[in-house]
Amino acid sequence: MLRKLNRAEMFLLVVLFVVTAILRLPGLGYSHFYGDETKTFYLDKTIPAKQFLLDQRKGPTQFLVSWTMEKLSGGYDEFVTRLPFALAGIAAVIILYLIIKDLFNYRAAFIAAILLSVNGFFIAFARTIQYQSILLFFGFLALYLVIRYVRNSRPWLLIAGSASMALACLAHYDAVFFVIPVIYVLVKNNVKLKNFALFCVPVVILLAAFYVPYIVSGYFSTNTLGYIERRVTGSNFDQNFSPYTIFVYNPFIFGLLPLAAAFFVFFKEISWQKSVFLLWFVLAFLTFQFVFLNPGTHIYNYLIPLFVLAGIQLDELAKTAPKFFGNVLLYVLTFVIALQLIYSLQVYLPSFNKGYPWNAPIEKNRHLFLYGFPYYRAWDKVQDYLYAKRGVRNVYTNDNATIAEYYLQKFDVTPPGSNFLPQYYVFIYESQEFRPMDYGFLMNYTLEKEFYHNDAPVAMVFRRVSAD
Repeated sequence: MLRKLNRAEMFLLVVLFVVTAILRLPGLGYSHFYGDETKTFYLDKTIPAKQFLLDQRKGPTQFLVSWTMEKLSGGYDEFVTRLPFALAGIAAVIILYLIIKDLFNYRAAFIAAILLSVNGFFIAFARTIQYQSILLFFGFLALYLVIRYVRNSRPWLLIAGSASMALACLAHYDAVFFVIPVIYVLVKNNVKLKNFALFCVPVVILLAAFYVPYIVSGYFSTNTLGYIERRVTGSNFDQNFSPYTIFVYNPFIFGLLPLAAAFFVFFKEISWQKSVFLLWFVLAFLTFQFVFLNPGTHIYNYLIPLFVLAGIQLDELAKTAPKFFGNVLLYVLTFVIALQLIYSLQVYLPSFNKGYPWNAPIEKNRHLFLYGFPYYRAWDKVQDYLYAKRGVRNVYTNDNATIAEYYLQKFDVTPPGSNFLPQYYVFIYESQEFRPMDYGFLMNYTLEKEFYHNDAPVAMVFRRVSAD
């Protein structure tokens, strides 16, 4: 494949890989595990592995990846456990490039892929232990393999694509939005029924092996359905406003301007290749803007085809416009993407980030799902300090309780009650819960230890004055 690349394409591909990697790998182990990351860990080995997998809200892929890294490394190191998710995030960008190159050309492919690469959502996904990067990798791979099958009719590509689609679906239900373009490509290219079955049968068998017992006797009916219902209705959640969520993950809002080019797709005849991504966008957009009242970061599903449509249209505009205006468009696009890269470096890499978003004026009434941002508050040192003490039974914190439950597994993490105050209180500066210091509450405690990072205070441990 590399022998077929001209110098321009080779250069762009190297740029794409370097930019994607530099946003995802440096400082990968810096942050503490946040709540949803710890939920992927198979910690309680007294529970059978099968039961653990059936007791989740989604498919087993991310849990199996985390468990594999635990087996290989002998524990849950932040960098090691996140590494396969980061690599999957990098590979997903490259495979998207290959898809668009195959359907259009390498210039459109580069623009689409670089827009996804520097976008905050996809950087955050790749820097955390969650399903998104795995889903993107296998979803894009399934689409690429099916497109290659359409090109050369080799049956093994269909089977491999089917297996990839199954692995994407075993990561999360969002994979349905990858099923749409895959099926559309097969139908639009008049694939024979027996070959269509060659794709469908393996994926159905692989999914049934997990989802049948999951639905019949697992977590789905008792809890997952209720969770999905709450996301649809927005009940038990604070207000969720998708444009604001996009802004928090992408504070350089001008970096999103290239996406406006996607809507030029309606000014020319829409080929079947373009219609693949137009259908993808429309269905995902309608789902997460009008069906789910609390979509959270799942809005990434309609950003993916938007990146692609923008890449295609920007390439066409640059080629069809007069040479001067075409060159100006490319220079402006390069400048905007470069600024987006600089902003993304400052937002997601620990060596550049100055505390965003935890020290930013976040609107507290919004339900924001914040992860992937650098977050170190010395919880490992707090763990060492409290584990070395005797008689510790319960702890409270102004930080996310799930973080405390993971790093202080030996103790009960218990909020205060009407007649109860926990023995120890761990105060975290600029915590994930954005809770300020409650001086009235602290009147019942005395400061025992303060922890610093980069010469700045990050955590304090208080002991109840009347504690035993």
